[in-house]
Amino acid sequence: MKIRFLFLILVAAWASCKNSSEKTPDISNIKADVKISRFDRDFFSLDTLQLEPSLNKLLQQHPVFAQHYFEFYTPINQLVRSGNPKASVLTKYIRDIKQLYDSVAPRFKDLSWLEKELSLAFRYTKYYFPSFKIPAVYSTVEALSPDDPEEIYGTVYFQDTISISLQMYAGSNFSGYDPKRYYDYLRLRFEPEYITRNVVRAIINAWYPEKPAPTLLQQMVNAGRRLYIMDKILPGVSDEIKPGYTKEQIKDCRKNEKLIWSHFLNNQLLYSDEPAIIREYIGESPFTKELGTDSPGNIGAFTGWQIVKKYMKKHSGITMEQLMNTDPGEIFSEANYKPD
Repeated sequence: MKIRFLFLILVAAWASCKNSSEKTPDISNIKADVKISRFDRDFFSLDTLQLEPSLNKLLQQHPVFAQHYFEFYTPINQLVRSGNPKASVLTKYIRDIKQLYDSVAPRFKDLSWLEKELSLAFRYTKYYFPSFKIPAVYSTVEALSPDDPEEIYGTVYFQDTISISLQMYAGSNFSGYDPKRYYDYLRLRFEPEYITRNVVRAIINAWYPEKPAPTLLQQMVNAGRRLYIMDKILPGVSDEIKPGYTKEQIKDCRKNEKLIWSHFLNNQLLYSDEPAIIREYIGESPFTKELGTDSPGNIGAFTGWQIVKKYMKKHSGITMEQLMNTDPGEIFSEANYKPD
């Protein structure tokens, strides 16, 4: 059975009103002052004519992060270990990437707005996860790597450090994105408004690594509770941003919530363990084939999100950590999810 999404003209404010009435906790006593270290500026300010003293200064400014950047973000250390002189490797890398940096940098002259967003998000994170340590935050620019499936999120969280790859937030129309490699639905998310969402996503995934689950239902619930945590940590963020939908798609998912659920039930999909079926409803894709080209991809996450919301209405006293450690089958059973 195929469901075709019918786009209806709705009141523009409808998409965001759902979150506005939800009560948020008092975080006034939680501090989280964020200052973004502009590693991107410091690195591309290296003087290649006087590289050694310039590099020494960079290493003094960023003793740990610079080494991570050379090792994991660029081929610099790998090329040096292969016998290439470090000076020539660095000079060539800077020359190769400088044009990209020069194109991206003007869009991010001031990141004070992002520091405010991250500070607020980290305060909520600290509220729901008291052991959370406020991370150091770095901005970077490195080569575009379309073959890296994680690159599209542009953020990495490791050892209490967040790195933000600014080249992944230059705007959907940025000329540096090859449309044959970065598809339309992905480029829509290459906007600055996705940075904080992706930082929170990186933190959640570091704490609770995504593990293969045997059935579609389990994966739906796993995806849904990550979105639920985003609801709590990012209460002011529009709902379409969290799963990466458009405003029209989130409106239609809500409008057709019952039909979407019927699709899963009528086609006996929930307990399927077929990888092809799971991929159809979970993960990055331009749309859900069985629901029509107007539907979003990863629509199983939307339904899992609604299941978790129902569960949490009945278990409002449990912590986010308890939610993440609860068996997905138990969440589904106790949610008794039946869309109106």
